[in-house]
Amino acid sequence: MDATIEATVPPGLQLELVQQRALTAFAAQDFPAADRVFTDVLNRDPTNRTALFNRARARHKLGRFREAATDARKLVTLEPRFAKAWFVYGAALLMFHHDVDALAALEKSIDLDPLDPEAHHTYAGALHMLNRDEEAIREWSLAHQMDPSRAETAVGQAMTLLRQDAGRSQQGWQTFEARRATGITDLYPGIPLWLNKPSQPIDQATIIVRSEQGFGDTIQFVRYLQPLQAAGAVVTLECPYALTRLFQRCFPGVEIVPPGGQALNGRDFDWQTSLMSLPLAFPDLPSVERPYLWADRVQQGTGLFRPPATGLVWHGGPRPDDHDAHSIDERRSLPPAIADHFQFRLENVVKVISLQQADLPPGVDFDYTASVIDRLDRVIAVDTAVAHLAAAMGKPVWLLNRLSSCWRWGNHGETSHWYPTMRIFRQPTPGDWGTVCNRVIQALEAER
Repeated sequence: MDATIEATVPPGLQLELVQQRALTAFAAQDFPAADRVFTDVLNRDPTNRTALFNRARARHKLGRFREAATDARKLVTLEPRFAKAWFVYGAALLMFHHDVDALAALEKSIDLDPLDPEAHHTYAGALHMLNRDEEAIREWSLAHQMDPSRAETAVGQAMTLLRQDAGRSQQGWQTFEARRATGITDLYPGIPLWLNKPSQPIDQATIIVRSEQGFGDTIQFVRYLQPLQAAGAVVTLECPYALTRLFQRCFPGVEIVPPGGQALNGRDFDWQTSLMSLPLAFPDLPSVERPYLWADRVQQGTGLFRPPATGLVWHGGPRPDDHDAHSIDERRSLPPAIADHFQFRLENVVKVISLQQADLPPGVDFDYTASVIDRLDRVIAVDTAVAHLAAAMGKPVWLLNRLSSCWRWGNHGETSHWYPTMRIFRQPTPGDWGTVCNRVIQALEAER
């Protein structure tokens, strides 16, 4: 609004017009503009309920979760029976890992509005983060009954089901197929989905397999190409460029192509599937007695160090543009001060080689990283692609694992049926990396 015009408008109407501008910006998903204008509203009227609520929502969308929680907390103090305000407060707390407080806020939201499927969905996620899996499964189910169109709820339930037995659950894999909904995982049009049903012959058939998820998932599930080939399929695998050289060498009978649909140009495939659908198609885990990935020992750069040495990865790849992924990365990674102290202590016991992406030569791929890992005694890593790569190569891997574990590692035990050379060091309480690091140092010292 022009300043000279605004000065002639009565103050109450000025505020209403500014608020309307903010709501218009929010509706257009221009969240930075919405935040600015709602802030203008609150500068004029600090207890404006609508502005507090919507600025909290805008800041949540922008990934400014602590500020969103501050606004929502102020609002629930002013309006203690405002269910959606409690929901926004709990959802924001969850994103910066105040899980117990988030759970309490979400419970309050549900008490005030028990028919809100989004609140039940997020409440189930909080229960999952606290390893209260049976309760989480019930909440996922309830949220799904309220809103069957929300595929994310079924996917969340699948992750909890799978975590109960570290990925052996056929019910979990079946539920995970809900990700086929548009916006989560799409299928290529015109190519039928293959799930190893009796009516789906695969011998001599062509099939395109999509990597679909991140580097770690792709490395973990690429092993399922073995039974697919054994069944007689002619396999084409879509995978990121960074994995192409490694997979071409380790799966010589598989055509490796880049993702994005280029492989479909002018070609007909009998079937399509995804790597993470293959555990449903093949309930028996492919043999893990021998490594299914290995290094090219002619690879350049392996002379950077002399064994014995231990590789170290203390944080994953940050993804600030994906707020959910970034929050998970914060949970799985060592905080900088703890990482520095841990590395200092490790170097008093073993020779340490950083396997962080930033410490490798620019532009290298996983084939190069495999050549470095090949010369190490072991790898100590948080839950990242490097941990998968080293374990798939049969290298001893000590996994530094958060309490709210990824489904593939389960909730208990030091071993993994996915990788026989892996040892898991788990947090005893949320965020307690100090105990994990102490146990690793003690285990190393016991070997000396």
